[in-house]
Amino acid sequence: MASSEMVFDVPRPDPGAAMRVFCFPFAGGGSATYHGWLDQLHPQAELVTVQMPARGTRLADAPCDNMAELVDSLFAHIAPLLDKPYVFFGHSMGSKVAFELASRLHRDGLPLPLHFIASASPAPFLPRAEAPIHALPDVQFIARLASLNGTPQRILQSRELMALLMPAMRADFKLLANYVGHAGTVLPTTLTLCGGSHDDALEHDDMLAWRRVFAGAGELHIFDGGHFYLNEHGAALVALINRLIEAAVLAELPS
Repeated sequence: MASSEMVFDVPRPDPGAAMRVFCFPFAGGGSATYHGWLDQLHPQAELVTVQMPARGTRLADAPCDNMAELVDSLFAHIAPLLDKPYVFFGHSMGSKVAFELASRLHRDGLPLPLHFIASASPAPFLPRAEAPIHALPDVQFIARLASLNGTPQRILQSRELMALLMPAMRADFKLLANYVGHAGTVLPTTLTLCGGSHDDALEHDDMLAWRRVFAGAGELHIFDGGHFYLNEHGAALVALINRLIEAAVLAELPS
């Protein structure tokens, strides 16, 4: 069984931090996706990155292609990290995983994120618009990954790396293809929405529909770029997160 340190990576532990920011990766992504934020994130925030199975420090774990099983595994390890106020940030698939985990925390009466940031994702209860890609032949699957611009070319062009990573990537996309969210849960926390101005696969109304499952109406922030706008505009995104931390988290803490 994976340890908490493997499932939730704290790349720069800070016992004195006032709060934490949990970052959930997109399909095919891993914990290291957010390590570049370390020097930009608010000094009172400790970064916690979610490590998906079958990659990074969990390379020996079997891939997971089922949302319920994935959330169960995250839930089993998160409790020690809920001793401080925190924020959830998820990009694309990561937003849905974060929402399902927050919903599970809510059902079990555990502390919820003070703020939830959903990036480049339609609301979890909307049907998936894109055709499934997890069962495509290798050549077509890699070509589809390349068109999404989320996986570095050096990885896509490496037979060895793709042979190692493709099972986990396929599992992520199968998880998305089979996932059916629900609009019945309304989380009593505040929402912020982020997206790219040229994300052709995502309608603004589909992002705004997230408001149906959060008590705090969410503002929509649009950044220049496509589905992976955060690759080019990570600094601007972190600056927004830092402003939210100041306004929505630190301002609420006892002085």
